[in-house]
Amino acid sequence: MTSPCLVLVHGWGFDADFWSPLATALKDIETRIVDLGFFGKPHDVDPPADRPLIAIGHSLGLLWLLKNRPFAWQGLVSISGMPRFLRSDDFPHGIAPRFLERMKSRFNEDPLLTLNEFRSRCGWADDPVSPAAIDTARLAQGLDWLSDWDVRESLKNESAPVLALAGDNDSIIPWALSASVFADRPLSELHCAKGGSHVLPYAQPQWCADHIRNFLARAA
Repeated sequence: MTSPCLVLVHGWGFDADFWSPLATALKDIETRIVDLGFFGKPHDVDPPADRPLIAIGHSLGLLWLLKNRPFAWQGLVSISGMPRFLRSDDFPHGIAPRFLERMKSRFNEDPLLTLNEFRSRCGWADDPVSPAAIDTARLAQGLDWLSDWDVRESLKNESAPVLALAGDNDSIIPWALSASVFADRPLSELHCAKGGSHVLPYAQPQWCADHIRNFLARAA
């Protein structure tokens, strides 16, 4: 069997370096990383055409993959991901719109503080971001994506197998949201990281890697 290639897309407020712990845990498998440009120029990837491709999206990264579908994949992995961020009448487990409204307002006043507080809330323990590093306009655009994008229909019509990994201590995407989206969806499997935060690939990379390896054996 031809070995698969993993294409990774990070979430809001992070960059390609977010994936370093998971890439290390999967060092025998080729990974290519999309950078959405929150801290510099966006970087897309040109995945190999002759290999099975597995798309892996963290949080907003899953929304981005399902919205843009930049390549055809043979499997899809959601890590703390969702097909819609905000709550609505037909999406009751989503995030209250006032949460994002407050975040946008605070971001307009102090982008750096808002970003660093968000990363800390996610469970990120590394040093805060420096002022020179951020692309304020691109980060603001990412917040608009969270407000506006709804790709539930795209996920509903997804024909490739889906692996969903989520934590039960995620302060951004509650477990109830993950379960409502993936628990009973055909062609999906959902796994819960006990005590898992929003940044599972950073905080529990080996747990994520083990589930991804098992998934590859079935999907690629």
